[in-house]
Amino acid sequence: MTTKTTTRGKRAATSAVLPVGGGAIATATWISGEHGLAVGLVVFYVVAAAIAWLWSGGKGDIAAIMRVGGDERQRSLDRDATTIAG
Repeated sequence: MTTKTTTRGKRAATSAVLPVGGGAIATATWISGEHGLAVGLVVFYVVAAAIAWLWSGGKGDIAAIMRVGGDERQRSLDRDATTIAG
């Protein structure tokens, strides 16, 4: 028996990493006195999060890996790529 899982929560969590991390970087940049760069970083990370949100909703291998919903083959692809990159 298989159960249907929703990807909405995982999709949101995956996409939330970008604005949270980007917000921390932008805050540090703002504190250092580079206000223009900080605003640019905020815009960049919001756009990157929107792209990640849209991409993770797809049906491909990368989308499944991004939302942590892949099957065994997709997880092994992710594991192998991480090992090689490391």
